[in-house]
Amino acid sequence: LFLPGLWLFAFAVDHIWAAGIGLLWPVGRLLYALGYYKAPEKRTIGLFISMPPIYIFVVGALIAFAMKVFEQL
Repeated sequence: LFLPGLWLFAFAVDHIWAAGIGLLWPVGRLLYALGYYKAPEKRTIGLFISMPPIYIFVVGALIAFAMKVFEQL
C-alpha cells in the first residue's frame, strides 16, 4: 500500500508533502527490522513510525480526490 498511496497522494495533494511524509516509512521499516532482529517484542516502535504514512497517504488521497470531484459539481 505504500507506493500506490504515495503516488496517489503526490498526484492529488502535493509531491513535496508526499516526499516529506514518505521519508518516515523507510526509517520505520529499518527500526522495525532492527527491533525484530534483537527481539520480536521490540519491533513496535518501528511499526508505530512506518504505519502512519501509509494511512495518511491513502486517506489523504481519498479526501483530495473526493474534494476535487465535489468541486466539479
